[in-house]
Amino acid sequence: MEVDILFAGNTMAVSDEFYEYVGKEYRMVVLKNESAKEKQRKKNLLFFRNTCEEDTERIFRTFDFETVVFFSQVLDGEKKIFDELEKLEYILYLCRKKKVKSFMYITGNRGAVDEENGEASRVILLNACEQLCRKAADNDGINVQLIRVPYLYHCVIKSSHVGRWLGAAISQGKVELPGYQDTMTDFVREDDLAELIGRIFDDPWNGSYLETRISGRNKLTFRQLADMLKAFAAPGGNVEVIYTGKDECTPTYQEDSWARNEYGWIPKGNIEADLKEAAGRYIKEREKRHRGIIKRLYSNRLVRIATEQTALCAAVEALNYVTRGNVMFNFLDFRLVYIAIMACMNGLGAGAAAALISCAGYIASNVSAVSWEVIFFNIENWFPFACYMLLGCVLGYTTDKAQDEIKSKTNELELLKEKYEFLHGLYMEAAEGKERFNNQIIGYKDSFGKMYSVAKKLNTTLPEKVFFEAIDTMEEILGNSYAAVYSVTPGSAYARLYVCSKRCTGKATRSLKITDYPEVYEALKNKVTFINRQAKEGYPAYASPICRGGELVGMILILEADYSQMNMEFYNKLRMMSDMIQDSLVRAMEFYEMNDNVMENTRILEPDSFEKVLGVKRQMRKRQYLDYVMLKIDSCGQNLSEQNDRLSGLVRENDVLGVRKDGNLYLLLTQTGVKDIKTVADRLKKNNIVFEEVRE
Repeated sequence: MEVDILFAGNTMAVSDEFYEYVGKEYRMVVLKNESAKEKQRKKNLLFFRNTCEEDTERIFRTFDFETVVFFSQVLDGEKKIFDELEKLEYILYLCRKKKVKSFMYITGNRGAVDEENGEASRVILLNACEQLCRKAADNDGINVQLIRVPYLYHCVIKSSHVGRWLGAAISQGKVELPGYQDTMTDFVREDDLAELIGRIFDDPWNGSYLETRISGRNKLTFRQLADMLKAFAAPGGNVEVIYTGKDECTPTYQEDSWARNEYGWIPKGNIEADLKEAAGRYIKEREKRHRGIIKRLYSNRLVRIATEQTALCAAVEALNYVTRGNVMFNFLDFRLVYIAIMACMNGLGAGAAAALISCAGYIASNVSAVSWEVIFFNIENWFPFACYMLLGCVLGYTTDKAQDEIKSKTNELELLKEKYEFLHGLYMEAAEGKERFNNQIIGYKDSFGKMYSVAKKLNTTLPEKVFFEAIDTMEEILGNSYAAVYSVTPGSAYARLYVCSKRCTGKATRSLKITDYPEVYEALKNKVTFINRQAKEGYPAYASPICRGGELVGMILILEADYSQMNMEFYNKLRMMSDMIQDSLVRAMEFYEMNDNVMENTRILEPDSFEKVLGVKRQMRKRQYLDYVMLKIDSCGQNLSEQNDRLSGLVRENDVLGVRKDGNLYLLLTQTGVKDIKTVADRLKKNNIVFEEVRE
């Protein structure tokens, strides 16, 4: 299953390409602010517009996020961060509510530590944000990584501080830099940061809280940066640079080797080379944009025709004027050429317009020699007008007709193309369906081998081993990583968590009161599998009973299921798996009880049996299916029978008592971590039981 990652906060600090550098094996959800444009969704990258808290909460309900990354507003040295604390607090609240495992806070390396020069309100806000992260790590069980970074850049104009400075230097010849000329700062390229985040996703940090900083290894002063901008933005020109002298928010250069030592991360971005490349690209794009304006104007049909009419008309009238006294040109009318060109190139409308313009030109050229009354009322003078109009209309109509036929044939060709593409798509779907059905048939034939493999894994005489193999086989067969197996004492309303998938560790309830879930309880009592078709909150997706002799002794829960798994196919697979696990578990329990595995009249395991159980639990803990604590019990002069009587009422059914080869009594507390040992220890001490924790 894909791992869901959420990016929230000041996501405008990075470009859309940033997420592609993180890794394509994750499904990444990005929250953009309300002013952001709609983004095109990709296979593993989803953009959502975040207009209110309800939108954020709905996204948390829709996805199962394993990690949340929050970008601070101070990443680019921003000064106004008034709502930072409110947004961070709400995101952490949703993380706690949805039991998100990991939270990463990306912030600037200047602020809370710079109390001497920084503004009081800013320092207080940044301190509060960091304290909020520490509290989430200490109290909520979220693994928090607070990473301080310098200036984040990607040289995209108007998309980062560096990009905006470069754009201002090129387009305006003026740039304003924060701080003083000698202020030392640092820059890290966004793809380097994305690479580090991806490595942390691949190999998560084990500690509950981490606070560190990284360096982009681009150490330089603002004077050096200004020299670069001058050299690349306007070679040989003049760029005015203004230093504001306000550097209390400017990221500083701070060396740190943590990322290199832990993840082998070395930043590759070189700001000088990147600025040079970006400046050249921007200058070329600006020149191309200017050429594009002229091209767009000429691509407008009306503008183009008007330009051609004006140019040709002027040329024709000039030729007529120059050749008016030449006998050789008396029988040649250049206006006819002008009309023919316009009609053949642009159709009936342009041809008729050229004819009218030619008529006007004819009148203007002859009105000085002949009165207008003679021109209009003498029928012999109508011949040129008739020729102009006839030529323009006939040639224009012929051109339009030819263009219409070409357009019609083109449309027919497109229609045929769409038709054959549709037929090709149907053929490919049929071929894919055939291949899918073949695979199903092959899978059906191969399913006997799979069933044999599952049966072989579950064929063990140790109940603990059955539980261990049950999780492995369910994850493999069902394709679900949210399985949990609970044990139930006959007649009890409580179920104890025995083993669960790695992704459920810390999420699955260790002690579950079945009667709090009436529909689940009713289904289990009737020995049928429960399906959460109504998507009731707090209910598991599936619950299947494990019975022995007609009594409920356990249950298999699928805590979460993808929408594609809420179907009869998944139900039948789960039903089949639960029946196989039930048969194997009952057989193992009966074999276990028939053999002499416990001391007489006690629940204390013999040394060999106890070592087998301990070995299985070690395997489960290594796979993060369960946790346990082992206590060494001091006999205080009592025999095993007396110790058994004292301990039986103080431990749970799924806890294990046993003797090891050293002759001492040991207690295995199942599904108990180091944090939970205090409760058990207090209960044992109240009953005067002396013990010590065994570290393995």
